[in-house]
Amino acid sequence: QVKLWGITCPDVYQPGGQLAKSFVDNLCLFKVVDVQDKIVSSASLLFATVHLDDGSTLQQQLLESGLAWVYDKECKGCYRWKMAEREAQKDNLGIWRQEAPTPPEDWMKQSG
Repeated sequence: QVKLWGITCPDVYQPGGQLAKSFVDNLCLFKVVDVQDKIVSSASLLFATVHLDDGSTLQQQLLESGLAWVYDKECKGCYRWKMAEREAQKDNLGIWRQEAPTPPEDWMKQSG
């Protein structure tokens, strides 16, 4: 299983989650992508940057569309990604249309 390094998307069960999943499916399903691994976790999860055929990354596309947060604990020098996140927030895109968008790690704690 590949997890996106440096960002976090809404869980599929939380607001915006299905939209983020559909967005990823539309960009990647049945397409050739370049998976550049960053970290393999102790649970054998691969955290990677996913490069698309247009030269962008899946992470950048999700952030620009307002469908992800930069994961600050992991992505210390991700200034371009932070700028994309701020622009989407300013433009009220995706999750930023919600009154109080909640990152999935916080949402899971609240949902029990």
